[in-house]
Amino acid sequence: MSVVRTFGTDTNVDTPEVAEYTSEHSEQHAEDNHGILAEDDFGAEREEFSPPAAVSGEVMLPLSNLGEWAYHPCSGSRSMGNSLGGLLASAADPQMLAPMEVLSNDNGTYEVIDGRRRLLALQARHGDDSSAEVRCVVYAGTEIDAVENTCSRALGSEPRTAIQNARAVCNIQKAAGITQKAIAERFPALKKDHVSGMTIAVRMVEAYSAAFGLLKDPDRVSIDLGVKLAQFMKTASNEEKQEVLEKTQLLEEAAENDSEFVPLTNSTLLGAIGVETQSNASGQGRPDPLVPVNSVDIFGDDDQPVGAMEMLADDVMRIRLPNPTSMTPDQREVAATAFIAQIRSYFELDASE
Repeated sequence: MSVVRTFGTDTNVDTPEVAEYTSEHSEQHAEDNHGILAEDDFGAEREEFSPPAAVSGEVMLPLSNLGEWAYHPCSGSRSMGNSLGGLLASAADPQMLAPMEVLSNDNGTYEVIDGRRRLLALQARHGDDSSAEVRCVVYAGTEIDAVENTCSRALGSEPRTAIQNARAVCNIQKAAGITQKAIAERFPALKKDHVSGMTIAVRMVEAYSAAFGLLKDPDRVSIDLGVKLAQFMKTASNEEKQEVLEKTQLLEEAAENDSEFVPLTNSTLLGAIGVETQSNASGQGRPDPLVPVNSVDIFGDDDQPVGAMEMLADDVMRIRLPNPTSMTPDQREVAATAFIAQIRSYFELDASE
């Protein structure tokens, strides 16, 4: 999982923890979020990021002299991840990317030991043989040193949680005044509503730190939990808000004085402090949007199932396709014909037209 370190590098915030606040959540909360927290609360007004600051020992090298390092953990992979759009946009002006760390070769070329995705973005934007000058720092150690350091970075650091990554997003708004829109454009894995949800969650954790401190692992509070608390507080009466504070205080005292106190979890915190949400009021959570509630097989000409038409929660239809790599050309033709017929039938069209 990638870690948010500095803006302008090729790091990524599209982590499993951040992905927890999915587009489904953003659509579910988009209207509710409106008015909970405005960008003006941060004074955010900048639509562009500043160029990364100069680094000691920085040099300018032609892009054509740079190549991938054979010992990079991602060597051979052409995956650019979800932040390709942001990197390509910055790569139009190489000065907008932080310096890459490179290892010098005897023939005058350099291998990128830290900044591989920046290199790929620059090459995609300007070409492998471009003479464009890019920012670099030449590594002072040996290649063996570089291999050991890379392994330490990959294995020796603890991955960030959802709320920790959210703090990084919130901090760039507060400290630099970058708008949610600009952050979402910089990191295409995040929609503006994702950024909004992350910001809201951080502000709730800061405002109600005593309540979130009751969790077994406060560093793993979910983004959705913070948003739900904000939704409740937005419409709660003064009496309801006071009740939340009083219940939180009682639980704090129990946690401190009762050796049998069981720390709360993301699923039990809100109910314990008196926060009513749609899910805990009904006694059950929202249905899993990816689990079918009904499924109808799609049959080919040989009367064998080739896939299925599935009904998901919220009346969403999904077609489940087979893996074509294990199918013969004739089987693929049969399956394709069956799916086309099913789609035309769904739209009440004559399949023979």
